[in-house]
Amino acid sequence: MRIGVLSDTHLPHRLPQLPASVIEVFTTATVDLILHAGDVDDPESLQSLSHVAPVIAVRGNIHLRDLSRGGASLPDHVELMFCRRRLIVTHGHRQGVIGFWGFVALAGAYKLGLLTRDHINHWMARRLHRRFPWADVVVFGHTHRPFQTWIGRTLFFNPGAVSQAERDMPSVGILTLGHDLLETEIVPLSETLPRRDVGGKL
Repeated sequence: MRIGVLSDTHLPHRLPQLPASVIEVFTTATVDLILHAGDVDDPESLQSLSHVAPVIAVRGNIHLRDLSRGGASLPDHVELMFCRRRLIVTHGHRQGVIGFWGFVALAGAYKLGLLTRDHINHWMARRLHRRFPWADVVVFGHTHRPFQTWIGRTLFFNPGAVSQAERDMPSVGILTLGHDLLETEIVPLSETLPRRDVGGKL
């Protein structure tokens, strides 16, 4: 089974529309399913993807600067089972007041150069492992930086962001599942994407 994975499209607040290259990548890969790991403010903007394969999306975090809600109508996370593997899709941020202040602290440390997005990816993977210890695969987003690591027998996979962040190239991912197969691929989106918000914040 081949699954297209994307995150942080920030439609329509930071990107006016889904880039054609996303549809091209998933069509070429003949994906069976598409997972969106949060931060799509208008879930209807993913309609074009549904012509490629069924789409499952989760909500992201609130962004005060552009007054967006990260697709608040979507579920916090989704649990799926494919090829006898338990798969979790979540944006990765913590909800509520604790999550908000935790995000402020991480963002501040990042701005001061004390943390990189890779550090934040590792931190999020460890926290998600404590939250979903039974999962075989955890798909998440939020950091705008592609990432993959194993913690125990659990694979953590972040496809990066469709909405470009700083120097990182926009990207999506392909997750291939089988009874004896588990592979990931990061696919850069080489086209220049029009952005409403050049900052590309977390």
